[in-house]
Amino acid sequence: MLSAGLSDADRRRVRATRFPREFDVHVDLAKVNLPVMRVWIAQRLDDTANGDDIATEYILSLFDDDTTYDIKALQIQLEGLLPNPADAAAFCMDLQTLMLDAQTTVSGVPKRLVAERREQWRRERERQ
Repeated sequence: MLSAGLSDADRRRVRATRFPREFDVHVDLAKVNLPVMRVWIAQRLDDTANGDDIATEYILSLFDDDTTYDIKALQIQLEGLLPNPADAAAFCMDLQTLMLDAQTTVSGVPKRLVAERREQWRRERERQ
């Protein structure tokens, strides 16, 4: 997702908004396991956007063709799609943290998601 698709007003908002330092770090999507991240994005947006499939599909489509993305532009675009604009900042911070972690692992999967999945499997085994 490039910021080239932003309107002039959104570009001004990107310049005027203070973002966390993590947003200045480049993420190479070629090093990230995007299918795993798409599942996380869909689940998180489903919770945040109250099941708004349009918002979820739009955001997922931004990761279709690019090898990089602009987290700042994504946050500005999400503010208009989510019921609470503050949710956009929290979502983008989580996403950027996971993406930065994912690009450093061999599998391209963030360590946090691996740990969460292991914990889920452990709980399922205990129930049986």
